[in-house]
Amino acid sequence: QIDQIQNKPGENFNNHSNTFIEPFNNHLDYHEIQTNQFHDENKQESPSNFREINHIDDCRSSWCTQLSDQSKDDEMFENESEASDQSQKKVRIRFDEHENQTEMDTKCLRSRRKFVLESNQYQNFKLKQKIRQQKNNSQVYLKGQKLIDRDMNIIIEEAIIKKQCTWLYLSSNKITSMCVSILAEALNNNTTLEQLYLSDNQVCDNGVYSLIKILSLNNNILKRLNLTKNGITEIGAKYLAEMLKTNKILTHLNLGENEINDHGVQILSDAIENYNTTIQSLDISSNKLLTDESIDYLLQMIKNNSSLNKLQIYNCSLSEKGKQKLKTSEQLKKNFKVCVNNFFD
Repeated sequence: QIDQIQNKPGENFNNHSNTFIEPFNNHLDYHEIQTNQFHDENKQESPSNFREINHIDDCRSSWCTQLSDQSKDDEMFENESEASDQSQKKVRIRFDEHENQTEMDTKCLRSRRKFVLESNQYQNFKLKQKIRQQKNNSQVYLKGQKLIDRDMNIIIEEAIIKKQCTWLYLSSNKITSMCVSILAEALNNNTTLEQLYLSDNQVCDNGVYSLIKILSLNNNILKRLNLTKNGITEIGAKYLAEMLKTNKILTHLNLGENEINDHGVQILSDAIENYNTTIQSLDISSNKLLTDESIDYLLQMIKNNSSLNKLQIYNCSLSEKGKQKLKTSEQLKKNFKVCVNNFFD
């Protein structure tokens, strides 16, 4: 009985434990089955997942590459756009220059037609007589004769064509750019006129333009051109610089008492330094707009041009220090003379 009594509590306990443990074991078995199933599914799906992940990475890499390429394309486009803008500006500048030049040519042509019509009815017997008194193939001196534009046809006919003058003095008259445009045509293919003096007139920049169009062709023998005191500015200096780049005949150029500034002198100096091989004497004296800023350009011109042997630059707006600096060029170049104080300096 005692054994039976002692065994009953254990039996009851075992029965109670079995009742609790069995569901727990079943629950664990279920979770194990679920876990195994989950692992099996993962094993099956992993390759697909990895492929998808790799595909996403590839797409991301491709997008980054495309964005980088797009950024480069945008930068290239901006550079090309900027270059295009600059090119368009240059084209516009050239177009404007050409348009201005064409407009100038048109105005000159209209004025010249009117001028020719008026000149055909104009007579100056005193001028004709004076020219006819000159010798052939010599100097024709018409300084201070109060000549006007309509007298130019007479001068061309009597002095240049008939007398075949070698020197023509037309200084201190009332000759304008219109008159010079007619004279320039007479220089075309001329084989006798070597020196032309037009100082103290009203040639201006437009008249210079007419002259350089002919002198750039090298189909004449003009060696000396005097344009002193004619209201020539930086624009006229630019025209002359272009002519000096191609002209192989002119040896003496006088531009004193004009309105040429430092920039105009810079352009002239560059043309003579780098292109011209015949110019021997340059006169830019009494140009009050010319300052010490021009000195370095002039020194470079003197140093690098082999033909130039005289520079007149007195009565400008140079400092004493600037004058002395220019004077040193005489020591650097053999047989070179620079006049900084007066004509005889």
